[in-house]
Amino acid sequence: MEIAGFVVAVLAVAASGFSLWYARAANITSDKALDLQAGIDAREREFRDVVWKGSYETAEDNSVVFALTNVGLTPAKQVTLVFTHNQERRAHSLGDIAVNGTATATFTTEMTGGLAVELMLFTDPPFFVHWSSPAGQVEEYEYKGRPRQPGM
Repeated sequence: MEIAGFVVAVLAVAASGFSLWYARAANITSDKALDLQAGIDAREREFRDVVWKGSYETAEDNSVVFALTNVGLTPAKQVTLVFTHNQERRAHSLGDIAVNGTATATFTTEMTGGLAVELMLFTDPPFFVHWSSPAGQVEEYEYKGRPRQPGM
């Protein structure tokens, strides 16, 4: 009888150990879920005001660059700029752009200098910006270019 009691005691200790391990694992999972939900809530409540201003400039080497400036009130993280020019799309990773910060991307064109800048201003190619907020909310902006007048 003593052996049976010993076996039952060993099984009870093993079961309580397993229960303790399972409770800790459930607690860790619960904490991760709460942290995930807190991040989601923070992104939803976050104030986001990113406004983009783009301009063409001539670089020192006479190439054309597109300067993208964040004129909003909050920084933009992991900014990607996509140009469409002559039916070709190109992506430029610009990194983080602070409030009133500017990042540039070299614009590939056959022409250089001031004439190329004027041509870019005239053709007004569309561009697309993708970024995230400091809390991780993904945002996008698409500039479709100026509307064309009929007959142009």
